[in-house]
Amino acid sequence: MDIAKKYYKRNAFLIFIDPALFMNGMTFLSITAVIPYFLIKLGATNTQISLANVLVSLGTLIPQLFIARVVQGMRYKGVNFTKVLLVQRLIFAAYVFTIPFFAVSNPRAAVIMFLIFWGIFSFFVGTYSPFYFSIMTKVIPYDKRGSLLGNSYAFGSITGLISSYLLNLFLNNIKFPLNYTVIFFVGIFILIVDALLFAIIKEPPDEAIEDDNGIIEFFKEIPLIFKTNKNFRNAVISYVFIVIANVSLSYYAVYATRVFHARPSDIAAFTAISLATNVVSNVILGQISSKFGQRTVLMISTILGIFAGLSVLLVKNMLGVFVAFSLSTVVNSGYMLSSGILISKYAEQSKISTYVAINNTITMFFSTLMFMISGKLIDAFGFMTIFTISLISATAAFLQLKYKVVDN
Repeated sequence: MDIAKKYYKRNAFLIFIDPALFMNGMTFLSITAVIPYFLIKLGATNTQISLANVLVSLGTLIPQLFIARVVQGMRYKGVNFTKVLLVQRLIFAAYVFTIPFFAVSNPRAAVIMFLIFWGIFSFFVGTYSPFYFSIMTKVIPYDKRGSLLGNSYAFGSITGLISSYLLNLFLNNIKFPLNYTVIFFVGIFILIVDALLFAIIKEPPDEAIEDDNGIIEFFKEIPLIFKTNKNFRNAVISYVFIVIANVSLSYYAVYATRVFHARPSDIAAFTAISLATNVVSNVILGQISSKFGQRTVLMISTILGIFAGLSVLLVKNMLGVFVAFSLSTVVNSGYMLSSGILISKYAEQSKISTYVAINNTITMFFSTLMFMISGKLIDAFGFMTIFTISLISATAAFLQLKYKVVDN
């Protein structure tokens, strides 16, 4: 019996649990709420807060194609992925223990140290997609992926409400900086447990592809893929607009703090709203993906992205911010759920890691560029500039999906 069929239930359970653990762990390391507020407490500037986002994008951008080439040559991915994840998370755990010693006595040094360790952590993020989609597409049939991941994300969001409650408890009942020490430690611990899952997935061996060409030749292959695979090219263009549109997601908490003087309970509310929104959206979007396809999920998401931009631009109070944040969260959920699955439809199994890496590298290039200039744009023209760009990009993404992208 084929290994994927023999161990389907086991693998499906592990794939189901992974996003739930990951989402709960990242609740405590949220780049959209926890980390911006932590940096603000340390006295960081808008540019430094933007840099934290830039590092996430650069971390996704730089390693993608290099790691995809390595992953493509592996017969078994799971155990190697676990090793990579453990290195990433143990390094950041080392930083967490420095917080009580520097956050108050030398906050400037604390900001710099955070950005260094966060940069290392983010660099490893670039390994996620090539490994993950190579593993997931081997053990889960195409027609089951959308509903399985959608339900998984929803389950993660439901359990994440507990994490959100704990986050609020830690923020309000433990003094700074010990509260963030506890918050980051809990997050990293959950992520370490999550990393171990991939070591016990039963995956069929891949036919290892020996690639003797240098990295330059590997990069030269990219234009050829775009030229010959029109469906992939059109999807990537729409994804570029989506990631630009969702840059605003990282600034709602900062905007609320700078303009409306948001309190710790408001910051915790962002996380709670995110989790509650994910519960509903992922269940619905997962079912939509199974019945109507990944393109439909992405189109619905971009429509909500348009409304998010209108909300934050027209309703200038905390309610408008919360509504925009929740809608942008759906955009992100839809993109996370369906973008990779749709790409897997355009590529052979042996090339999935390469296609995913190409997409992530290109989209993260534009996302990184936006984050690099966003801090300066905010300082010069205000937050409305970023929100306007997001609105325009969401509109462009919808039009590209409607008229150029196919899912049949």
